[in-house]
Amino acid sequence: MKLARHAVITAGVAGALLIHGCGSNVEPAPELGPGPGTYTALSADEEIRIPFEIYRDDILMIAEVEGRELRMLLDNGSLWDQLLFFGSPRIDSLGLVYDGEIEVGGSGSGDPVMSSSASDVTIRFAGVEFAGQPAIVTPYESGITNLWEGADGQVSAAFFKHFVVGIDFDEMVITLTPSGDFRYRGGGNVVPLSPASFGSWTIPGTLVTGGGAIEVDLMLDLGDLHALSLTTGGPDGIELPDGAHEAHLGFGVQGEIIGHVGRVLEVRVAGYSVPDVLAGFTAAEEGERTDDDAYIGFGLLRRFNVVFDYSGGRMFFEPNRLFDAPFEYDMSGMDLKRATDGNLFVARLVPDSPAMNAGIEVGDVVVRIDGRPTAECRYWDLAPLLLGEGKSVALVVSRDGEERTVTIRLKRLI
Repeated sequence: MKLARHAVITAGVAGALLIHGCGSNVEPAPELGPGPGTYTALSADEEIRIPFEIYRDDILMIAEVEGRELRMLLDNGSLWDQLLFFGSPRIDSLGLVYDGEIEVGGSGSGDPVMSSSASDVTIRFAGVEFAGQPAIVTPYESGITNLWEGADGQVSAAFFKHFVVGIDFDEMVITLTPSGDFRYRGGGNVVPLSPASFGSWTIPGTLVTGGGAIEVDLMLDLGDLHALSLTTGGPDGIELPDGAHEAHLGFGVQGEIIGHVGRVLEVRVAGYSVPDVLAGFTAAEEGERTDDDAYIGFGLLRRFNVVFDYSGGRMFFEPNRLFDAPFEYDMSGMDLKRATDGNLFVARLVPDSPAMNAGIEVGDVVVRIDGRPTAECRYWDLAPLLLGEGKSVALVVSRDGEERTVTIRLKRLI
């Protein structure tokens, strides 16, 4: 997740590290700043190992606050010091004491959200406990909880400022290692990790497009589900590629993100070449000069086992079992949105797509996909049903209260 440039974020509570077991304190890079609060390792092992799962193209870990289990996502689009909780009855049950208000912004077309702040929160993950943590709780009525349905919040600087963070997508394990104890033992390549603006950090990369090679600073964002998120019309000269089409790109704190989806011929990062990469494109506002034209997101980062060493100003990449998997996108041509009554409806159609050619129209309600009632299913669980070149999919579609069954044959549109 990218926090908006105008977001108001308070300073975190900083303190000395508490390390139980082997290890030594290491001064962080000046640009990084101290980690929020303190931490205690709960075992004497050299590394803290935290299992995770992939949930909605996010990294999800189990945590505990006030004796209650929470499902927390890992994000580094901006290294904010606060724990971020999505306001809900479950979060209310924690009994956090709020001590102020804070404005939280992010991607999307809406306004920033006024949220509550808290201090001195303790959160525990497998093998480590963080104390004295500042926290932000978004209001339940803002709808942010629904955007990340099934997750309770996000953690960022508590991990990345206190530790060298390794993410192994083959073993599905995160390792946290104190900076002074870290020794890279993998077989990958290293790239410099540099501070940018508003808590973001970059690595060097190259985008190969129809117009040639473009050297860019790639902003890191594990919370961005796209392989790449690119801005056209900015200083890097990125242009919309042929064949791109308008699409819903997801949601941020401030609401829906609309842009285009297309492909970059090749991405070069850390000495590796990744061909035919799917990317989301948004246009720079008129007169805007932004230094964050290019983000490398979860869709590309997950093809490597990675190590983030912010204190050391470096990052390690090693290809994993997903490295050669093709980048795929919806093959129906329907851009679906959830209505207030819980039904999915067609918000956009790609011209000459399977859905359009089958007579589906914008505004139609999709009642079932391959027999699954859409009102009872989360969209990200239904999305895989609309992938597979040549696969036939049966849709039950309602228009003006009348239902009909339509069969479409999927094809690759991008």
